[in-house]
Amino acid sequence: GPTPGPSTPTPTARPQSVAPTAAPTVGCDADDPPPRVVEVVFDDSGATVDVAWDAETDLGGGGVGIAFACGSILDFPGATDATCYWSDERTVRADVASAAIVPGDNATALGGVLRRACVVGAPAPRACACHPYANASRTVVLPPENPPAPAIVLEAPETVSRCEGGFVSALQSGGSGGRDFTTVAWSIAEPGAAWAAVPSTATKWYELVLNASHLNVSSLDVRLELANFLGGTAEAAVRVKVQGGTPPTLTFVGARERTVLVADGVEVDARGVATSCDGRPMSGRAVSYAWDVVDAVTGARLPLASSSRDARKFAAGAGALAPGAYDLVATVVDDAYGFATNGSVRLRVERSALVARVDGGDRTVPLADGAVAVASASYDPDDRSAPLAETWSCAFGNDACGVTADAETGAIVALDRGAGAYVVTLVAAATDGREATAVATFEARAADFPRVSVAPRWTGDAVVANARLVVDASLDGDAGEATYEWTAAGSFVDGAGLADVAATRVAGDAVVDGATTVQSLVIRAGALVPGATYAFSLRATWAGAADA
Repeated sequence: GPTPGPSTPTPTARPQSVAPTAAPTVGCDADDPPPRVVEVVFDDSGATVDVAWDAETDLGGGGVGIAFACGSILDFPGATDATCYWSDERTVRADVASAAIVPGDNATALGGVLRRACVVGAPAPRACACHPYANASRTVVLPPENPPAPAIVLEAPETVSRCEGGFVSALQSGGSGGRDFTTVAWSIAEPGAAWAAVPSTATKWYELVLNASHLNVSSLDVRLELANFLGGTAEAAVRVKVQGGTPPTLTFVGARERTVLVADGVEVDARGVATSCDGRPMSGRAVSYAWDVVDAVTGARLPLASSSRDARKFAAGAGALAPGAYDLVATVVDDAYGFATNGSVRLRVERSALVARVDGGDRTVPLADGAVAVASASYDPDDRSAPLAETWSCAFGNDACGVTADAETGAIVALDRGAGAYVVTLVAAATDGREATAVATFEARAADFPRVSVAPRWTGDAVVANARLVVDASLDGDAGEATYEWTAAGSFVDGAGLADVAATRVAGDAVVDGATTVQSLVIRAGALVPGATYAFSLRATWAGAADA
């Protein structure tokens, strides 16, 4: 199993820094010292390092999301080989896959490069003249909170012939932390015997060639041990049958044991080829494929056929297999002579996690209108039509507040505590006992304004940086004219504003006639900064009014 990450020196309580000289400009705020680096930490992948300052900086004259050489503002082992970019005004993310930096090293923010965020030509205290450049400051590089361990995937033929041999591949293995593995150790053994190390003479670390010297047994176990630079270790083994005849070769793409979710369905690829021991050319070594699904507990064969048009692939859609353990058996037959080889992949099928959502999320509501919480966006990924039981509760500060479930309209929140934050909690439950929780805050105000609701089209708490985002929204209330405005917390690529990256209007007028009026927000692909955090808000007022 994986070992804990390498020990590191205890970091200093505060980064070392020389006190900067105070700026002599009249009207400057003496309580705004230059920014200092306060934390340098590997992320959980091991491939990047996040560097944080204690205040917003001027980005060194650069821009958010723009790549630059790390050595221009930072000094650490391998800084000249690393690429950096600002994810926001306080944080730099460094790609250190090609650098020598490890936990326990010192990282230094260079002096005379950065100062507090300022506005050229602005009066004090925002004037750039009020903010001298920072002196050098440094801190100890911290290890990841969850150091990665190698994840070994061994692809090996089910059967090899002594005259032909074969190879075992670990190409799909991961968890190196973005660098070469520090330990790669192959060994072989006859089942039950002691492991014998196999000297690696191949140029491909991830491949072990099985030759005649290895195959004077009836079966062979092959083991691989890996370690990464963060101290994570792992080992895995696979068994290969050895025959003296001329069976076709069968190899599964990926691990022989794998876990899938009911909602994801199943896809398994196999590769077969007839023997070359008899001197046949590749064009004469075709094989035919057959697939069977067997219950691993009862041994019963399931009447489930592959939906793939490719005979080498077994595919079954979402929900095709109930939770349980199965052996997916592939058989390849030599088209010329009828020789056959079979092998299997063990599938463990598990239930997916429920998705619980309170429609519209956090919002502000008029105290006089009351509030209704709806969970129509909650679902079971394994069966989206399956009903979910809903349990609602409400808290106002440390006290409970009234919430009544209504099958037709949703949960009615009694805003009987006056203005303030009503925190509504939903617990969605499936009949098999799975549960999921969602929380939304209704900020009740003693004013009149349109009711606002927002709902993202993505799921989960993270999206890929080049994603196109859509946030659906609605304005509702008594008939009238309203104005709306979208705002965003978080920095976009190259310091762009929300209006620059949005494909829809971010502010405007809307007619609310009692029905819902949609004012969705679309963020163009490529606008997001990797590692940044964003929050999107919609504000609406009745025309000519101040309350929102």
